[in-house]
Order: sequence, then structure tokens, then C-alpha cells
Amino acid sequence: MAQVVTAIYEDGVFKPLERVDLPERKVIQLELRPAEDEWDTSLDPADLPELVEKYDLAPDLVQVLTEGPVAPDLTLRNVLILNNYLLFGEPTLELGVVRELCTQGNFSRQFDPDRLDGWVEKYHLTQDMIELLSEESSPSGLTLEDVLALNAFTGTGNAGGWFDIEELCSREDIWDAE
Repeated sequence: MAQVVTAIYEDGVFKPLERVDLPERKVIQLELRPAEDEWDTSLDPADLPELVEKYDLAPDLVQVLTEGPVAPDLTLRNVLILNNYLLFGEPTLELGVVRELCTQGNFSRQFDPDRLDGWVEKYHLTQDMIELLSEESSPSGLTLEDVLALNAFTGTGNAGGWFDIEELCSREDIWDAE
């Protein structure tokens, strides 16, 4: 019987991350493919009750997700970014914008410097984000997801004095570190 098991490759050996009931020296075939990151899997509305409990989702966000439709590319990471806006409110996002993002998705669309004014107004960008994005004369590789996450981070004051948004946005190694 076929079974999917998540494993880690370490010191030349595949080690399962969960218990596997196989006799010693059993010959099996392995299909190598990266495991999906739970943060980047598409949101399944059926999982909403569990997510509400696990992540303490804002009631307005739960209502938007329950009413649907939910964009096929909406991920848990996107939902948690939107949740921060609704729970902590600095800066704010209007519920209509949250609804649009949940139903239409497209968090991977890249920032276009020609649309900065529209993004400032629609996503209530902080002064730090406006300054950073206004320096971009061509697409920087930042996506809407990146901009929203950084905007929420700088807006809540969690950045502190040590935070250099320009360095963070220009270092590609940080985005792959998860």
C-alpha cells in the first residue's frame, strides 16, 4: 500500500519525520519532491474553523472568508497578513480592500513604481514604505504580499530603531530563509 511520508535528508540518509511501520531493510521506492510549506498552500475554506481557533482570526476576516468566494491563490500566509491589519489596525485596511484581496487574490503581483500613489491610498502605506517604494524607478521584485507584510510591520512600531527596511528589501537571502 502506498504511503506519503515527509522526511528530512541528513548525513546521506532519508529520515522520516513521523513513525513509519516497515520491516528492517525493506526495499521501497522514493519519489523526491519538496514538501509543501503550510504557509504557502492554498487556503481551504473547510479548514477555517481550525484556523480560527489556532490563529485567533479577526471576526471580520472570518466573515469575509466564510461568505466567500475565496481566491484560489489565497494562502495561509496571506490570511495572517490581513489578520494583522484587522486586529492591530496600524495602519488600517478597509474591510472592502480585505474582501477584495480574499476574493481576487493576486498577492504575487509585483510592485509597479508608476502605481505608487494608488497603493499608498488603497493600502494605507506607512511613511517608511512610501519612502522606500518612491526610490524604486523600476520593478524591484517586491510583491503585494511583501509590501503588505512590511507595511504592517513598520506601521505597528515593531520595527524598532534597528530595523533597516531598505536593507531588508534588497537582501534576497532573507526571503528564502523561512
